[in-house]
Amino acid sequence: YYLICNLSGYPKVSLYRIDLIKDIQILDKPWDRQPTDKTETRNAIYAFTGKPEHITIYCDPLIIDYVLDKFGTDVWVSETENNRVAVSFTAPPNGVKYWALQYLPYAEVVEPQWLREEIIESIKSNPYLP
Repeated sequence: YYLICNLSGYPKVSLYRIDLIKDIQILDKPWDRQPTDKTETRNAIYAFTGKPEHITIYCDPLIIDYVLDKFGTDVWVSETENNRVAVSFTAPPNGVKYWALQYLPYAEVVEPQWLREEIIESIKSNPYLP
């Protein structure tokens, strides 16, 4: 579970894991509530918010349930060559990056190109590789 909030003086939405919050204090200060963009938090992946972008991944059909669990059912799915499935959706790219790294043997980010390149750089810097 996450606490979704706006920090005073900081315009973006912040997310904090409840189980990691320590030393909570109740203050006698007025609440400076700012409007939040609920779309930004609704689309958050692993607490990574941001402007959603069009994403396309190729994946093994065995993980399609995991794709739908994480990115929802508002996706476009089609068959590709080599018994893979192309899935297109809109989501914050940083969260997709961490999701894709978990599913390396089964998923490949195709678009956007800059995100694909970031994932490749992450793989190259993996300390488990020789």
